[in-house]
Amino acid sequence: MKGVSKLLVVLLVLGLAISAVAAGAKSIELRNDANLNGTKLAAGTYKVNVEGTGDAVKVSFLQKDKVIATANGKMVDGSAAPEFSAVVVNSKSNNNIEELRLAGMKSKIVFIQ
Repeated sequence: MKGVSKLLVVLLVLGLAISAVAAGAKSIELRNDANLNGTKLAAGTYKVNVEGTGDAVKVSFLQKDKVIATANGKMVDGSAAPEFSAVVVNSKSNNNIEELRLAGMKSKIVFIQ
């Protein structure tokens, strides 16, 4: 019985680790130039790396494995996981990125301005 309990704990930990890694990096396309934390992001495809949970999330936008911009944000529960990734920008505020909604992830990331 003890062996079965230990095996279940190990499988649970592995499952959580795999899901955390899968949620960590996604690809996203910006169709227009945007700004993140004072850095201009040109339209194009970026790899987005998300580290942390809750109110302490760090997001990095990378191209060719080079970090282009980083910003801090917080996870906010969403109603459903979107099929496609999307970026919410404020066109009245210099196209600043306000939210990031990643495909398959129910929570959205709201950037701290």
